[in-house]
Amino acid sequence: CIYDDAATTALFDALRRALAARPGRYAVVALEKRFNFEAESLSVVAHGYRTFRGALAGFDAVRLALPPRFVDYDRGDVGALELWRVACLV
Repeated sequence: CIYDDAATTALFDALRRALAARPGRYAVVALEKRFNFEAESLSVVAHGYRTFRGALAGFDAVRLALPPRFVDYDRGDVGALELWRVACLV
């Protein structure tokens, strides 16, 4: 979903409905930020990540530490991986 703003918004809408229906529950969301070169600013940015972080603002969201890795991550910087605990605001 992080690659598509509409899909990211739909995911968080569904999470909001599901978590609001069952107070005290939470979801764990894993993502990989995708960076692309932007010709306008001549910089590398993760466009979809802005939408993701904006959607988190409507939740009680905590970034979690990544668990130990048991497989090699061959897509570049492991800093692009994130794990979030997401719950509804009461």
